[in-house]
Amino acid sequence: MTTTPPDIPELMTLKELVAWAATLLAEQDLDQASGRVSETPSTRTIRYYAKHALLDRPADWRGRAALYSMKHLLQIVAIKRMQSNGLTLEQIHDRMLGLDEDDLRQLADLDSTSPPPPPTPSPAPARADFWRASPAPPATSQGGARASPTRATAMSAVELDGITLLLHDARRLPDDDDLAAIEAAAQPLLRLLEARRLK
Repeated sequence: MTTTPPDIPELMTLKELVAWAATLLAEQDLDQASGRVSETPSTRTIRYYAKHALLDRPADWRGRAALYSMKHLLQIVAIKRMQSNGLTLEQIHDRMLGLDEDDLRQLADLDSTSPPPPPTPSPAPARADFWRASPAPPATSQGGARASPTRATAMSAVELDGITLLLHDARRLPDDDDLAAIEAAAQPLLRLLEARRLK
């Protein structure tokens, strides 16, 4: 049984989730003899798992960046362990359905040393009688005529290692192949931003 490091954060970015999963899986020495299944997941693999309901929805968001919890980490390690035992993703999905953290910890073959669960955020206090406040008057131009409204645009956002790429007026949503290609093409820009300490 692998010991869960005590310094795993309560919430992780996708990049941190991949790194922690790789750390825990490296200690487990899983047999991936077939070569068809990777030993550690990539960001693309995790997006694939989420798309096919093998992972829960993100625990929280930081702007447009998804944040993941210990449960997500346990799900990933459990998936990889079951894959190494020859189970298909469909079988894994059926087996993991409705499992809590303790069940996932057993499937992942991890001990119970873990940080406390993240606190449940308290709801923001509602402003009393907000509907009674009068709306602001419409903006006017210098000549006194009403200003034309700003045109709304459809956007897709792609999270790239802490940088958000906005696709204005995209003709379609990017699929997994698009995301992988964008991620590969963005690497020189990400290195430049890191070298200039802009990320």
